[in-house]
Amino acid sequence: MSAVATEHARSGQGPAFIEAETYRIGAHTSSDDPTRYREDDELASWVARDPITRSEAYLRSRGATDAQFAEFDAEGEQIAADIRARTSALVAPPMAAMFENVYREPHPRIDEQLAWLTDYEAGQDAGAHA
Repeated sequence: MSAVATEHARSGQGPAFIEAETYRIGAHTSSDDPTRYREDDELASWVARDPITRSEAYLRSRGATDAQFAEFDAEGEQIAADIRARTSALVAPPMAAMFENVYREPHPRIDEQLAWLTDYEAGQDAGAHA
């Protein structure tokens, strides 16, 4: 976030809109071959702009050591493991929850969609037990 946007939000003036362009460096799936639809120089251009790589280079230029980066990596792995464990422990919300609060007032189309999904899921459950 830019310093201007940060100060705008911190001063109580509300949120700021930030437009960002992203690029998927890796393949979509293990069966995807990105070389079929993009050139090596395109990929290299985006890899060179990778914000993590650039941040690491900047921090190293300011004296960060390999030991510090090892600590960063270990802390990141610990945080990720904690998030995975807590996410896996979550209980699925009721199916109807995705249809709640879509409109301020009840809406017949939402009721139809919920009824359709309820019937569909019931059919899936019945098929699994057949």
